[in-house]
Amino acid sequence: MAKPRQKLSTRERLLIIALYEDGKTDNQIAKIIGIPRKTLTDICKYNGISATIKSTKTKPNEKVEKSLYIRATGFDYDEIKTEEIELIGSQHGIRLRVPAKKITTITKFIAPDTGAACMWLKNRGDGQGIRWKDRIDHDFSKETIGNLSEFLKQCRQTQQKI
Repeated sequence: MAKPRQKLSTRERLLIIALYEDGKTDNQIAKIIGIPRKTLTDICKYNGISATIKSTKTKPNEKVEKSLYIRATGFDYDEIKTEEIELIGSQHGIRLRVPAKKITTITKFIAPDTGAACMWLKNRGDGQGIRWKDRIDHDFSKETIGNLSEFLKQCRQTQQKI
């Protein structure tokens, strides 16, 4: 493969882009190509394909996000059942047995999955996911600590009165 300051051939560019489209990470691609990850980053910047790669990386992410949303809200799917049967009949006084297949289509519903719904809500990219985070961000500014100190003083005074 190329050195960081070397132009890539069209074949090499297409290979790198195809690997990103497959959903491979930078580390995985670097390992496949046989170079350090930093060199891969430099190669992409030098050859002007960073923007293409960035847009390519979003395709697998969007596909997973869409699948996660569908799983979170439930979905219908068709299940096709094939059954071997024998048709029996007669023609000109001769009994016939003919093998055949009976195909039945059944529509089934997969109920919404709360785990998928939770994950989808927590990882939304539009800023709405903040409301669903597991982690709570605490405010430890001087003002907050001052108010907390005052509150603890009041608690101690109340406790001493009792």
